[in-house]
Amino acid sequence: MQSVNIVAIEGFHNVTSSCTSAPPPPGNVVWAREMPSDTSLLSTFVVRTMEFCKCEGLVVFTSSEEENQLAICLREALENAVQHGNGNNFSKMVSLKFFTGHESWGFVIRDQGAGFDPSSIVQPTSNEGLLRESGRGVGLMSHYMDSVEYFENGRVVFLTKHR
Repeated sequence: MQSVNIVAIEGFHNVTSSCTSAPPPPGNVVWAREMPSDTSLLSTFVVRTMEFCKCEGLVVFTSSEEENQLAICLREALENAVQHGNGNNFSKMVSLKFFTGHESWGFVIRDQGAGFDPSSIVQPTSNEGLLRESGRGVGLMSHYMDSVEYFENGRVVFLTKHR
């Protein structure tokens, strides 16, 4: 297996990045879906994913707030893949996998775009970030998830929660 060099992205407490190939998820993939890059499909895709996780007992939420936080993270990651990764190109797909293991569970989101340098993300709390109309998604994911890892030049993101 190829070694992975992961470094923290400045300003985000649990966001890491690597140019190497994404490793397999740290657990079993129990659900995998794809969607075309169309923002009008995001809400339904997120709702169906959350319903699956709850109905199958894969994720147990202690509050509706916790459930909403996960839905926000999932939507932000998918929206980034659709808009920034695939450029809203309907012919390009976004894939979503849900994995579960003994120590963690989470999502792997992959787009077909050119990628980006995750370390170039402007912190939403910086002077420049406060004035931007977008750019808060990575901050939200970093806040609510235990880890956010980018691979393949930003085309793949792992959102992970520890048990």
